[in-house]
Amino acid sequence: MSEIDAVGHRVVHGGEIYSESVLIGPKEIKTFEALSAMAPLHNPPNISGIKACQKLMPDIPHVAVFDTAFHQTMPPVAYMYGIKYEDYESFGIRRYGFHGTSHKYVSERAACSIEQTVGSTSYHHLPLR
Repeated sequence: MSEIDAVGHRVVHGGEIYSESVLIGPKEIKTFEALSAMAPLHNPPNISGIKACQKLMPDIPHVAVFDTAFHQTMPPVAYMYGIKYEDYESFGIRRYGFHGTSHKYVSERAACSIEQTVGSTSYHHLPLR
């Protein structure tokens, strides 16, 4: 494994804490574990994979990329539900947006292909049938 310089890990839910990729250390693992209730089918296996890779490659940097990070630029009017504000504060109930890694890639490629800036274009993920 000497040819591996770094390992990237997709973590589905970064809550409101992570708005960009982060170098993974013990503090981050604890935070990912605390966020597992928000993505119980995804985050725990992500954490297991991170720990396994860190054990195999302890001297290599490990970086987490979050599906929710791309959508952290939403204004409150877009991410707030019509619920008591206390419930948002206590339980983190809000729109987070998912598949952000895909949306980031698609928006950047679409903008580049038509020589526009990201954010000045509109795109949609459509299923293939």
